[in-house]
Amino acid sequence: MKKTKPACPSPDCPIGRLINAWGGSPQRSEAVDQLSRCALQILKAARIVVDEWVKTLEARERPKARRRVTKIRVQ
Repeated sequence: MKKTKPACPSPDCPIGRLINAWGGSPQRSEAVDQLSRCALQILKAARIVVDEWVKTLEARERPKARRRVTKIRVQ
């Protein structure tokens, strides 16, 4: 059974051509493997940045402690 790689549904666009060309060859070169590892590291770094951003936004949205108010009767 021959294993086929998924193809982009829109092969006319430049990104579709790149995906089809990249996944089309049965043997991947060392450069392609290195680029794949670099892309993984970039995605992991982006995930860390997004997680920190979410923590910052969640800290801003926490309700502040209510201040105690004392009513003063004025005559």
